Amino acid sequence: MVSSFMKLVFASAGVAVFAIAAHSAVVDELADELDRISYRIDEAELIAMSDEPKAVRDVAMLRLEILELSYALVLNRIQALEGKNVRRIIVAAADPDPDRARQLRDDLQAARDRIAETQKDVSELKGVERSIASIRLESELLTQSQLLLAHYQAKYGIHLPGISDVGTEPDVLKTGIDETSSLPGVPRSFMADEVGGTPLFQRELARGAVASGWWTVFAEPNEPEMLALNYSAYFPSEDPGELLEVKCKRDEFNVAFLLPGRTLADSTAAGGDQPGLEVVHRLDGGKRRFGRWARSPGGSGASLSGAEARKLFFELVEADELMIGVWDVDNNLHSGQFELSGYVDVAETAIQSCIGQTLEEPIVFARQDYRLIQTLLGIAGYDAGPADGVWGPRSQSAMRQYQYSAGLIQTGHPNEETLELLGLGE
Repeated sequence: MVSSFMKLVFASAGVAVFAIAAHSAVVDELADELDRISYRIDEAELIAMSDEPKAVRDVAMLRLEILELSYALVLNRIQALEGKNVRRIIVAAADPDPDRARQLRDDLQAARDRIAETQKDVSELKGVERSIASIRLESELLTQSQLLLAHYQAKYGIHLPGISDVGTEPDVLKTGIDETSSLPGVPRSFMADEVGGTPLFQRELARGAVASGWWTVFAEPNEPEMLALNYSAYFPSEDPGELLEVKCKRDEFNVAFLLPGRTLADSTAAGGDQPGLEVVHRLDGGKRRFGRWARSPGGSGASLSGAEARKLFFELVEADELMIGVWDVDNNLHSGQFELSGYVDVAETAIQSCIGQTLEEPIVFARQDYRLIQTLLGIAGYDAGPADGVWGPRSQSAMRQYQYSAGLIQTGHPNEETLELLGLGE
């Protein structure tokens, strides 16, 4: 007769054998996934090094990065399940979600169907139409790679950076950063600062200017003109500080570095060979750029206009800080450091006030083409939202930001110039 103790031992052994078998099955599944990922990596590498259009190669490179991340994480999980030393990859913990895994499996099948349909287009079309179909194919393959990442999380509990559900609070490592502390670059309130009480600031508000970050922005009513002033280096008690002025009239832009209360002589007035003033400026931690700017009206600073001013105007959208300096005729350097918080409002006001009336009617594209453009904007680093083919406010905002950075008119809609820069030109 078998004792109760022995029954318990046999039962425990049975559970252990079952657990080992299930454990082994998961390892086998993941090993098959690893083989598939390896094949896709080889495929993406070939496309990235091919003579396909640049946009196709760019999407392939992004897909390659996602696949390599997938490979490292899946391999890491296999080695952990086998009890081997694993490469240290720190990610948040996640529990498998079978329901979500089934939904993602259906999404993956739909993606495979779209890929098959697009592959047929690539094989049948020629010229520009084939190029566009090739880009669409690579974007579908990218979507498939992203869905696979989400599927690994849902099925195997492999948490992946950037796809955790909104509202969850996964276990994370302490970073040592006090998230409640004030962030660098966020300006003090004008009203709590001596700037807020200055006659200049009060004058701008009195005539209808709006305060945004470190700026006041004033658009002339019914006129294509705008004037914005940055006060982050303007402290009258400190001899008296500097101002950054940005203005536009129609489609002409001007950027000026002003030194209130001081007068700078043009170098030619002091016997110099070249007109204007020598200026150096730098955005964030970038390279210093040297050039000659005109003497501003009244002589209190240096002024840049024309194509160079337009370029700088749009570059400021992407920057957090501008360092600028100007040399006087005695070779003394007068410099200022400006925080650019609030500049997006400056740029948007300029677009609406100065060149808004010259914008062309937007071209209407097919939904699949909008999906492709949204994907390419995301690759370029501009958040257009999900690539769903709906050209809504989020996509328009991303397009405007992309057009800012390229020095184009900010329509918020794809046009010939923008599509060419995105790699969709002929």
